[in-house]
Formats: sequence, C-alpha cells, structure tokens
Amino acid sequence: MEKDNINEAQIKSEVEATEMKVDREENIMEENTNVEIHNLINNDSVDNDKNENSCTKTILANILDQVLIVAASSVLVLLCDVILKLFGYMFVQGTGAIIVAAGIIYFIINCIYAPLMVKSKAKNTIARKILNI
Repeated sequence: MEKDNINEAQIKSEVEATEMKVDREENIMEENTNVEIHNLINNDSVDNDKNENSCTKTILANILDQVLIVAASSVLVLLCDVILKLFGYMFVQGTGAIIVAAGIIYFIINCIYAPLMVKSKAKNTIARKILNI
C-alpha cells in the first residue's frame, strides 16, 4: 500500500514536471510566434518600399522594352522597303501601306519578344537585364 502511495506520488510529480515542461515549451512557442508575426509586420513595410521601387523599375523596363521593339520594327520595315525596291516594288506613300506594315511587324515582334527572351539563355528581357530586375 505504501509502495502504491509512493508510486502514485512519483507519477504525480512526473506528470507535474511534464506539464510544467509542456507549459514552458508552449510559452516559448508563443513567444517565437509573436516574434515572427512582429517581424512579418515590420518587414511588410520594408517590402512595400521595395515593391514600389520594383514597380517603378518594372514599368521603366517595360517602356524601355517597347522602345526597343519600336526600333526593331522600324529597322525591319526599312529592310522590307529595301528588299521590295530590289524586286521592283515599293510602298505607295499616299495609301499608308508602310504604316500598316510597320504596325503588323510591331505587333508580331511585341507578341513574341518577351516569351522568347524569357525562355532563352538570357532568362530575361534586355531592359530587365539592364535594370537588374
């Protein structure tokens, strides 16, 4: 009987020790969670500044890419004009055919430029490489 009482007391003390240990671990976990939440909140404000900066860089990169595409399509239109003149044809200036040709070439280049650049070895467009985005 006394052994049962002693065993019971030991079990109770072990249970209490385990409960205290679990309580300490829960408190530590709550503190860690609170610290993580605090860091996330503080980092969000820093990330917002980075996102605004990144947003302006992204817009600037897109504008620069569009300028490059316009320049490339202009060169291709002039090249088409030269090739047509070699075969005896030419764009009639009054009809606006050269503008239509430029628009078509611009549209085609604009559609394929970014996907091709992203899938190539460069892994990014020219403007994004220039601006380190």
